[in-house]
Amino acid sequence: MLVAVMFLPSLIVEIVSWIAWGFASRAPAHSILSGVVTYLAVILWSPVAEVGITLLYLDRTGGIENVRREVFLP
Repeated sequence: MLVAVMFLPSLIVEIVSWIAWGFASRAPAHSILSGVVTYLAVILWSPVAEVGITLLYLDRTGGIENVRREVFLP
């Protein structure tokens, strides 16, 4: 799950850029499009990744009650 959260935006960027510009094209527009799409993917995907990582942490630690006990009641 964590690997998917981390690498999915990069994979989407590559697929979109190859579809948009073809497999052999390395035009300047390809670089510009890749940069814009990467920037937007990072901006839009960061909250999703943070929530995913938080949910994974909560799942591994046994839920919010255990985290609350560990943090606030040492």
